[in-house]
Amino acid sequence: MSTVTPTTTYTTPVLTQVGDYEFYVSVSYDGLEFESVDSSIYTVTVVDVPEITTQPLPIQEICENGIPQSLSVGVNSVSGTGTAFSYQWYSNTTNSNTGGTPISGANAFTYTPATSTVLGTTYYYVEVSQSESGCVVVSNTSSVIVNDPTLTLISDTFLACINGDQVILEVELQNGVGVPSFQWYSNTTNSSVGGILITGATNVTYSPPLDTVGEIFYYAEVVFSVGCSPTTSNVASVLIPEPSLFTPKFSIQSIENQELLVAEVNDDNDADTNDDGLVDINDDIDFFGEPEFSIQDPIEFNLLDSGDFLTFVWDFGDGSQVQDSVSVNYRYTETGTYKIVLTALHNSGCTFTREKWIKVSKEQLAYPNAFTPNGDYKNDTIKPFQKSFKQFQYLIYNSWGQLVYSEKLEQGVNENGFLGWDGTLNGKPAQSGKYVMIMRGVTMYGKEIVRNVTITLIR
Repeated sequence: MSTVTPTTTYTTPVLTQVGDYEFYVSVSYDGLEFESVDSSIYTVTVVDVPEITTQPLPIQEICENGIPQSLSVGVNSVSGTGTAFSYQWYSNTTNSNTGGTPISGANAFTYTPATSTVLGTTYYYVEVSQSESGCVVVSNTSSVIVNDPTLTLISDTFLACINGDQVILEVELQNGVGVPSFQWYSNTTNSSVGGILITGATNVTYSPPLDTVGEIFYYAEVVFSVGCSPTTSNVASVLIPEPSLFTPKFSIQSIENQELLVAEVNDDNDADTNDDGLVDINDDIDFFGEPEFSIQDPIEFNLLDSGDFLTFVWDFGDGSQVQDSVSVNYRYTETGTYKIVLTALHNSGCTFTREKWIKVSKEQLAYPNAFTPNGDYKNDTIKPFQKSFKQFQYLIYNSWGQLVYSEKLEQGVNENGFLGWDGTLNGKPAQSGKYVMIMRGVTMYGKEIVRNVTITLIR
């Protein structure tokens, strides 16, 4: 039979059931015939741990310098005894309700986190103690996320064609609190400050007009219904190149008559844009009038600068086309006036066109409409270019009807042997201005030709 060593103290085992437990001690004396004496009954009441009936707000997002919402808990004494509770709030860097740092002075059932300028997430929880029982219960964690909204253009550089395919600018919003509202701006400089508000451009996407040559900059601003300050995006550039810088230029030359060369004037004037996005260029001063070529005369068409063009299409105006060739020899089988169109696809994706008119007949006659006798060996003289004539002469008159120059060729003489007028009269420079050139000739086919044209002397 086992015995228990008498002691004046006793520690109860872990009491796992709610209820009252009674304890007493019986005292007896060895060797004496006294009856044992029992102590008074000591009652231990085991109660339930308090219950948190309302957990703190599980998550909230605020902007930098934003004011967080208050956190609070509701506590219930399940056993109905003891309603005095003590509170201690903690902050934590991990999503855990243990191991946090106690927050000084945060000893009420509510707590409002401080305004923060540090981006990231902080976790909060509260420890509730029941004064009478010493029981402790811990709440769930509540996360406060401090973020800084960013507005970013998905693409920021666009090369567009005049009146070409639509360009779509799009922004992506990250973070932020409240309902966002967007507004787009245009600017003449690469800056997201000082732009011009675009009426009606209030979506995450915007398609700018493509009807003006040059570079325009765009950016968007987002405003929130609550919390966050307005934020602007980075800047997008939309560049529509000057068509004259990209339009292909070409020359037209008679193979049999090498002096009959119709070349482009390399200026950048008069750029006109069609509705289909193709660009036509007409030079202010075309140093050749409408050139004439003889039927069946092989004509050479040469692209002057292939540049960054990817493909070419020559259209000779008679239903014939040649693709992807920078130099083409072509013969016309019918007389008439034809529009030569060269269409080139630039590596920007834009399509540019250049056009010239030529006349095909049984004789060939071309004449400049201006010249610059300034001694630079370029267009210093003026004369017609003709072919298939057995007789030909030209005369130049000033505005008073005075003959200032003439030349005449007969059959058997080099048809292109004209010297040309050098812009002098009686050995002195003639005045700048308009003159009339009269051309008369008889073709090999017996056709009489008379042309009166105005020419310009430019100094």
